Amino acid sequence: MVKKVLQTEFLYIQEGEKTHLPKRFVKVNNICAILYDQLTEIFTTENYCPLTHTEINHPEIEKVIKELEKENIHILDWLKKNGKMEDITQVLTKHLLMSITSDFLAFIYESLRCAKNGKMTVAYALLRKPLTDELLILEQLLIDRDDFVHRFFVDGRTKGYDPSPTNKNVDKQSVIESAVSKLYLNPVLVADYIHEVRYDKACGFGLNGLTNQALHIVTNDFHYRTEEQNLNLVFSIEEDIKNYREHYYTIVPYLLIYAISVIDGVVFDLLKDDENQDIRYVKALRRLIGFFLINKHSKTIDGSTIDGLFKIIGEGMPKDCHSCGHENTIELADFELFFETEAFVCEKCFDNLLATKESIQTIREFFSGFRKDGEG
Repeated sequence: MVKKVLQTEFLYIQEGEKTHLPKRFVKVNNICAILYDQLTEIFTTENYCPLTHTEINHPEIEKVIKELEKENIHILDWLKKNGKMEDITQVLTKHLLMSITSDFLAFIYESLRCAKNGKMTVAYALLRKPLTDELLILEQLLIDRDDFVHRFFVDGRTKGYDPSPTNKNVDKQSVIESAVSKLYLNPVLVADYIHEVRYDKACGFGLNGLTNQALHIVTNDFHYRTEEQNLNLVFSIEEDIKNYREHYYTIVPYLLIYAISVIDGVVFDLLKDDENQDIRYVKALRRLIGFFLINKHSKTIDGSTIDGLFKIIGEGMPKDCHSCGHENTIELADFELFFETEAFVCEKCFDNLLATKESIQTIREFFSGFRKDGEG
């Protein structure tokens, strides 16, 4: 279970490294870098290999192969022709998940890197595709992949699955509400807020206006119309950059945690074996800890409140070391180490407290209090 987290090159700010970021945002930036790395694991870690291929069993497989070669037909078209919708859904869900997530990561990486270096206009411009369009497709795969694959492949018309804000065929509010209801982080994920910051043009603290202004030199929508004798964002002064940073490092980490939760939801619905379900719970806990650490370092929530929440979570964590029997106390430093390494370390013998099935069961029980009937 324990692995060394790669502190992403060019994102993570090492101690003593010169940076454009004010000190209070350095910790938040580094938490985002670690969250980013957590998501890249699906492309680098062995237990996720089943996401890259699908085995289709057929009693006359050689005959099928000859038919495919003779008719020069794609396997998906053959499956469709033969009414194999379950196989189509499995194949396309994996393909869409891995392809979209790869593109999502590329945009998020560059956005975080630009924000770290003070290039806020570019940082905002790069957020629009992943957080407005791609995340909406991933949310639909989470809540009902059969339905999305039918609209995407069987029907195939773009108006049925186009995630753009102008397409009214996809009820974005409903999609987000359904997605949040299926996730393990219900205590910190709020559907109305997520919808508002992504899609509500009238939301003063949302992304819609800023990403549009970052992409277009002049905007005419009355919610974020360019002022007369001005151009969008290009004349920003130091005070503007300060405000953009404040906004970026408040909104983006929250949406990043949500997006990773959605992607993990799809991933672990596909990987249902018990070992992967253990990993699912540990990663969910890691994101929850990340959320509280972000708010502690950015001071968006009162510090005493965060400390109280860590104390509550600590009471539900595994404390007894399976190696030496020592009963540990879980404190803030332990949570910070866990977030970086996925390990709670025994303060006496330094073994990992999460090395047994029983310890993971403790985390499962902790999350069970947040789940409702029918949640994944």
